[in-house]
Amino acid sequence: MKKHNIFISILVILSPYFLYTRNSITSLRSGRLGDSVLILSKTLLFAKKYGLEFLYTPLPGLEHLAIDTTEKKYTEQKQKEFKRRKHITTSKEFTNHLIANDNILYVTTIHSNLDIESPLWPINTRNDYKHDYPAEGIFEYAVEHPEFLQKLKKLLTPIKKINKLTLPADKITIAIHVRHPSGTDSQLLSIQQYDNPIENNESTKERIIYADKIWPLKFPPDQYYINQIKKLSHLLGNSPLYVHIFTDDKNPDALMHRYKKALNMNNISFGCVQKNGDMIDDLFNMMDFDCIIASLSHFAWTAQLLGNHKIIINPIGWQWHGQILHIDQTKIMLPDREFHKVVQYRFDGDVLHLRDQVLAALAM
Repeated sequence: MKKHNIFISILVILSPYFLYTRNSITSLRSGRLGDSVLILSKTLLFAKKYGLEFLYTPLPGLEHLAIDTTEKKYTEQKQKEFKRRKHITTSKEFTNHLIANDNILYVTTIHSNLDIESPLWPINTRNDYKHDYPAEGIFEYAVEHPEFLQKLKKLLTPIKKINKLTLPADKITIAIHVRHPSGTDSQLLSIQQYDNPIENNESTKERIIYADKIWPLKFPPDQYYINQIKKLSHLLGNSPLYVHIFTDDKNPDALMHRYKKALNMNNISFGCVQKNGDMIDDLFNMMDFDCIIASLSHFAWTAQLLGNHKIIINPIGWQWHGQILHIDQTKIMLPDREFHKVVQYRFDGDVLHLRDQVLAALAM
């Protein structure tokens, strides 16, 4: 009888390991809504690649989406059910052979490298600062693996009512996401040009760490958006266009009027978000446009990932001319969701040779 009681005691002590014996993965909290979607995407891909159980750590901005109510949550109490916790920065850090029933909790972050194929024309790093754009390859992977994309879309379905925009049916619609400093972002260094030629100005002595020096493609200057709108309009034969500005700028209406004045094109009409608008509304409205011209902000990246845009334009390279930031390399993507692939082209200089491909994409 005494031996029986000892055996029962041992079972009670070990029961957490018998009840929870699967290697699992979760993520660290970081940043805002766009960062949360990026971290989530990476965590789900690691889970799929290595057969791990996904545990959801509540992430900023996702409390309004289905994932917050449907997925098994990771809690500090659950940490006690694992033998150990291992942080992951690259796929190579997984053991060659994951030991079954080893009770490891893997933790991924926004900077984790998935070791999947990176986008065409990797972003250059022609500055003194380290540039980190950790969304490598996920967009292309999601389009080429529709089952993964559908899972993401299901998890990220809004559970609150979205105030939808009414878009003109007789115009090609273009969303542009203008990322200006907000929240904890530092100020920008670049002088805004508004269609003036680049001058080789002498840069001031930099004692401030400027946001666009660290992430020039996350905070491209307004000239980038103006140039891309012009090129796209030219490519489309100056057809009637509707351009809607999504931005965290403190005065979106004034920004819209500056763009309108700089472009001065009769075929383009404009609209913009409201000051201090709802971020979830903005995200899901951005998904409904025919085209998107975006920075490498994770918020805009999320709209590209979950939306059904037929044309996507992104910056991929830059140069500093004194105190002026110039985006000198861009790409255009034509996601072919029917054939599960992403067709990419450079979007620099004369783009008329792309007209047939772009018109075909819009016709789908």
